[in-house]
Order: sequence, then structure tokens, then C-alpha cells
Amino acid sequence: MRAIRLECCAASDWNSCARSSESALFRWVDFVGHSTTFSGIRLPALGTKGTQMTISTLVLAAINAPHSKQLDAQALVFCLKNPAAAKTMPGHMSAFFGEVDTYLQKEFAHQFGISDAELVASAKAFSSYSGEHYPIAAG
Repeated sequence: MRAIRLECCAASDWNSCARSSESALFRWVDFVGHSTTFSGIRLPALGTKGTQMTISTLVLAAINAPHSKQLDAQALVFCLKNPAAAKTMPGHMSAFFGEVDTYLQKEFAHQFGISDAELVASAKAFSSYSGEHYPIAAG
């Protein structure tokens, strides 16, 4: 099984990746750095009407892919808000903090009323439990 990461870019040029564009493009990047862009996955600008379901769908696809137990958005939000619950889903939480782009983590959290500070606290708590280091935990 290859490790993958879900990345978001609002520009067609991944090097500049300006997030102010009118649409966003998502791609999977495998562990050795080869990338595949989802064909046809071009979304309205993040924060516009109809984006919440799409962000949730992408995030859930990334965290649920390798697991037989599938979390829904409410279960993930519960885990983000409750460190004890997060410990019961270590694979999902590790995938969320380690494989989903930080920008998408924040967008998902904001859509469910979780502040940046709460998200960082959640990442730090899970990092302490798992021993892994996650970029968002540094913020």
C-alpha cells in the first residue's frame, strides 16, 4: 500500500498555488512525490455555496480509504473535539493530520465550527498520543 496525501490548489500551476482563484483543483500525491490530478475535480472557490459537502467528501475519502470502519463528518468532528474519542480512531486521525493538506484540514474544521486554535490543540493532543509530528500541530 502506498502512502498518499490529498493536496488542494486553487491555481492550475501547483508551484504558485494562489488560493484566490475562482476554482480549486485537488490531487493525490503518493509517498515518493509522483502526483495524479483528479480529472474533472474542479470546484467552486472554497467558501462559496456548495463547497462544504465537497470538502467533507474529499477529507472523508482521504481518511476512510484504508479502513473498513468508515467515519462520517460528525464522527470526525467529535474526534477532533474529544481527545479520548480520537484515541479510539488512531488510523483515521493519523490520516487526517498526516495525509490531508493543512489548508483542507482548516476548511473542514471551520465548516463545523472548530477554530484554528481548537484544531491545533487537537493535533497537539493526538501528536502527543501517537508520537507522530503533524504540520498543523506546529501552528
